[in-house]
Amino acid sequence: MQGGETTVQAMQHEDKSGEAAGPVEGKRDRRLSLRTTARQSALIQQAAASAHKTVSEFVLDSATDRAEDVLAGRRHFAIGDIAWQAFHVELDRPAVLKPRLRALLHEDPPFEPQA
Repeated sequence: MQGGETTVQAMQHEDKSGEAAGPVEGKRDRRLSLRTTARQSALIQQAAASAHKTVSEFVLDSATDRAEDVLAGRRHFAIGDIAWQAFHVELDRPAVLKPRLRALLHEDPPFEPQA
């Protein structure tokens, strides 16, 4: 990260089960199946041996690291000091009452059956 930037972490999203999606912990009870070329397989095996890991450990660690990198852009963002200060000004601004929004929130939803 460059100087003059602030890193902000957004809320962690949840998967369909309602559990936070994050670092993979716990029991390994899922299986992935991959097809490779002979060259890819040999390369992965050589790299796994070099890292003193099994092929499964190497592939899982590599895939997990890459997945976290890809998703990091959705959880972290860096902004300059001026934008950070402006963001804080907006956060500290008093709430503004919105009568039309309040009325809308008190209406019965159109997609639910009327009681």
